[in-house]
Amino acid sequence: MNAIITARYNLAIAYLNDSQYSEAIPEFEAITKLDEDFIDAHCGLSRAFLELNELDKAEISAKTAISLNSDYPSALTLIDAIKNAHYDNGIASLNNLSYNDAVSSLRKVEDLDPEHKNVGYNLGRAYIGLKEYDKAINSLQHALSANPELDGIHFNLGHVYVEQRQFDNAIRHLERAIISDPNKIDAHYDLARAYRELGNLEAATNAASETLRLNPNFQPIHDLVESIKQTHYNKGIAFLNDERYSDAVASFHNVIALDSDFTPVNYNLGIAYLKMENYPRAIDVLQKAVKLDTTHKSAYHALALAFFGQHELENARNAAKEALKIDSTFQPARSLLEAIDPSFSPESTSSTIESKSTQKPEIDEVDQQHLEDTVSVQNKDNQSKPKDVEKETQETPNVEKDLLRGSVFLNNKQYDQAAAVFKRVITANPNSVEAFYGLGQVYFCLAAYEDAVTAANEALKLNPKHHPSRELLTVIKHVRNYERKKKYRKKIFIYTSIVIIIALGVFTAYRYGVINIPDLFSSSKPDNQVDPPDKPNVKTPIPTKPTPPILSIFPSIEEPSGNGFIDAGETVKLMLNITNTGGIARNVTIRITPTSIQGLRFEIPRNRFEVNKNKPKHYEIPITADQNVKAMPKTLTIQLIGENQKVLTENSFVIKTQPDNDKLKPQIVR
Repeated sequence: MNAIITARYNLAIAYLNDSQYSEAIPEFEAITKLDEDFIDAHCGLSRAFLELNELDKAEISAKTAISLNSDYPSALTLIDAIKNAHYDNGIASLNNLSYNDAVSSLRKVEDLDPEHKNVGYNLGRAYIGLKEYDKAINSLQHALSANPELDGIHFNLGHVYVEQRQFDNAIRHLERAIISDPNKIDAHYDLARAYRELGNLEAATNAASETLRLNPNFQPIHDLVESIKQTHYNKGIAFLNDERYSDAVASFHNVIALDSDFTPVNYNLGIAYLKMENYPRAIDVLQKAVKLDTTHKSAYHALALAFFGQHELENARNAAKEALKIDSTFQPARSLLEAIDPSFSPESTSSTIESKSTQKPEIDEVDQQHLEDTVSVQNKDNQSKPKDVEKETQETPNVEKDLLRGSVFLNNKQYDQAAAVFKRVITANPNSVEAFYGLGQVYFCLAAYEDAVTAANEALKLNPKHHPSRELLTVIKHVRNYERKKKYRKKIFIYTSIVIIIALGVFTAYRYGVINIPDLFSSSKPDNQVDPPDKPNVKTPIPTKPTPPILSIFPSIEEPSGNGFIDAGETVKLMLNITNTGGIARNVTIRITPTSIQGLRFEIPRNRFEVNKNKPKHYEIPITADQNVKAMPKTLTIQLIGENQKVLTENSFVIKTQPDNDKLKPQIVR
């Protein structure tokens, strides 16, 4: 090294150590021109640029040094320092929402160190800020491959996939993100968006509910919640119109999970329970409805009907009177009061009208229609026929009163009076579905099953969708089968008793020498008679091929509440009735898929068994719902598996769950 280079190098180092970086740079540049292979001069120049935050120039000098000696420690240290400076600049730009600057800095880090653990993740975040989602996915997937446990990686990938409308991929990553951080609000929100777009409203409801639980003031979720809520509500109304009451209940419960104070859904849920004759639950939600809207006359009337169904006549009177305080001309409430309260006078309510607002509650047209259907005595076919308006005005109230009187007589077990009232209604209105159904109930209670079947079938002719009449026919069928079995068992007992008595008589006679039992079975042929020789050439019968089994499995559910749902905390029985009309089935097992359902506990029988022809097998599988179970329908596939894992038969069964309604109970207004 010549003296000039040495002198200038020492001067440059002195400037560098004295933090005079601008003075050091010209000296190092002069040295590199005199000696291009002077590696320390390139390193010194890189350090000076680095200290002045001129990272691009610092990088050029450091890379020149690396090209002279790839293992030179000072050059490697400088490269690492430049990389860290670029990374820090990128993170600062990202935090300041300067996404273009962030991308520029982070890309330089990526060029210097392609295996950097965090650069791909943060580069993906920057691309998300720029809404360049394809580039974001590439960077995030690269980061995921390098570090699968990186915090935030699954959430950001899930968010990008939602924006790209790749919802299945989004759900997979968002659920992973929630497992890592259950309190990440944005992850629950994006998950709700993904499920909503896929049409999985139940899952979208759960995710949206969780978002609201974590932060009720999280603004982005509210528009989504309103959309999901309205969709559930519209489906519930449609189910109510189609008389699919269990499905309507499930839809309305999803609405309540999002907005428990939505008056129309509490009212319509009460109507659905009322249609299902689940009066306790109807009372709960209808009380909530009238608490939310004290001028909702239809809700008060429906509440009166629910109390009436539970034989709580005093509460029914009070609720009906509340409806009339709102509107003294509200005919359904007047008819109900006249039927259950002989002392009722229409004039007694007129003086109290001013105590409440006379404005009619604003309810959906379909809601009002369903309430009218609850107490209506006219079916759709009858309503479609033209009538004399004056005649209808005079007769309809009497028919309504008679229907209610008939119900009162039936509930009080005054069957003769009930039958007479229902027949009077049928005479006045041959198209009254409710009258035929009521008459069928009367005949059933009197054990006149043929007449009950006839009346129920008449109701179904008028309205094939009349669910109570179908249920009545089903109950009659079960009762008849039970009585037939009871008579059969009685006959068997009588015949068995006769055989036992005869056997005892024979034994007694033999015991005292009256008869000699061996003589009864001795041969009557003469002693000298010889048995004929065996017949020659008798063919051995050819064994026939075994008859294959012909199995059937019939699932049903036995649950205490009788509402068709597995309620939170409730234990029900899944009843499996197995029949065989063919040959014997050996080594049979039961397979149920899915084997587990979130929120439900049950155990599938593991034992092997045989099913003989015409000898049914019965299995009971207890199913318990957790206290926090959510509303959902789930299809079970039930198979009978034979030898060699062969599927002998299968059937499917839908179970439905609903959450604990105690959480929805309002305080009763007294």
